[in-house]
Amino acid sequence: MYSKHRVTTIFLSALILFLFGIIQVKPYSAYNEDCTYLPDDNGSFYICCKDKKIIDKVMSNNSVTSYQPGYTDYDSVQAFLGHLYLLKHTKNNLIIYDCNKKKNSGLIILNETGSSENCFCTDNSGKFYVSDENEPDVIKIFSRYGEEEERISTGSYIDSLFYDDISCSVYAVCGTSIFSTSTRKAAKSVIPSENIRLINGKCTDDSGNVYSFSYDKGFSKILETDYNDICVTKESIYACDEVTIYELDINGNVLKSFSPGRKINMLISSNHTIAYISENLYILSSDDFSEPDVSDTQLDNTAEENNKNNTQNSSPPSTIEENTSLPDTSVSSDKKSSENISIPRSEIRDRAVSTASISSTENSSHNQNTDVSSENNIHIAGNYIFLDSPTTISALKKSGILEGEIISAVDYRNKTVSSGKTGTGCIINLSGNKCLTIVLYGDLTGEGNSNSRDTDLFCDYLFNKSDLSDAAALAADTDKNGELDMLDLYRLYKNM
Repeated sequence: MYSKHRVTTIFLSALILFLFGIIQVKPYSAYNEDCTYLPDDNGSFYICCKDKKIIDKVMSNNSVTSYQPGYTDYDSVQAFLGHLYLLKHTKNNLIIYDCNKKKNSGLIILNETGSSENCFCTDNSGKFYVSDENEPDVIKIFSRYGEEEERISTGSYIDSLFYDDISCSVYAVCGTSIFSTSTRKAAKSVIPSENIRLINGKCTDDSGNVYSFSYDKGFSKILETDYNDICVTKESIYACDEVTIYELDINGNVLKSFSPGRKINMLISSNHTIAYISENLYILSSDDFSEPDVSDTQLDNTAEENNKNNTQNSSPPSTIEENTSLPDTSVSSDKKSSENISIPRSEIRDRAVSTASISSTENSSHNQNTDVSSENNIHIAGNYIFLDSPTTISALKKSGILEGEIISAVDYRNKTVSSGKTGTGCIINLSGNKCLTIVLYGDLTGEGNSNSRDTDLFCDYLFNKSDLSDAAALAADTDKNGELDMLDLYRLYKNM
């Protein structure tokens, strides 16, 4: 009996240790607005939630260390230059706990800064810069041990403090001016956001814009985008929509991209590392990103070349190839949103089958205003623009096949876009109250490429679990034979 009891105890102990080990390597913190996500300059990230006194540290290999700091009674958390600081406001003092130090040496008390409205910053020497409501126009400078060294009057109310890693100076945002603690002078400037964090002299705002900073010129907008979120590292600029993360150059051109297969809520970066937050925080490496199959420049050049060739050959084609003929699945020309129309599966199949039966003679009898062919890549039939490969809005403009000027483009998320690649379901609104719907072969979801989400959606359709939108059904016919079957699914997998 004793032996069995002992074996049971050992087994339960081992099970508890095993489960504890699992908990330690998996982030517990699901995405929510009450969590704060902060970078460590060494490539790790912190997850701090107000309702939990445990802090997650996500390492560069995406393993997680969870620990309870030596000081748990804190109001807010800040990260500067590789240090994580927990801040607690008392009536007369600001208590700072440096999580990177041992318990006894990590606790620092700054006297006469006891306001809940502190502006807080550090520099590369470890000094603390604080401004509070008691003296809202004064910056108090403390040593790393908490001794007050200097007070600087800005002459204006201080909204926030930030550190510039190029000039190695701390600046105060005072209304529409930037005050330098080094020169003791203020200069007018655009203020991109309430909380400024510079990396290599650059920062971002909440509207998808990138700014450069210098004290002489202040903040200057160097890139304007319409992405959901954007951030910078020392080497690159990264932006995202809900499904894809893009590496951009200084002009906003896409260099590389990565689709994690999860909804992307936001991006966060340290000096050299990028991470995204979905249900948890995930750190990326350069190996995760891949170059786009066809760059915007290549697409634009291809469209220009096609346009020249079409101009030289003034006689329009007498017939339209069978694989780009128009199925009877038109969308009303006055529909100007990217909302997809769900139609019964049987009707989609019937329409697709009927496509294959349309003869070349019937195709040639279509009005030339609705059937226009471009070499290989772009073909217009009825209310659809059929694409064999990803094509940019700029390339469509240069192709010369659109009868009218592009007024606007609305993608599958019902979001207005002005540049970049188009995807299935994107509505191109033209002058003259006309609109055309993009069909990119292999792209069922509208993301502008073929990936696992397209194959999953098509599998659900083939196994009667869901319907396809009109445009998605056309995009799924990858072999262009008018039938939606397992061969199309095979081609989808093959072309991912």
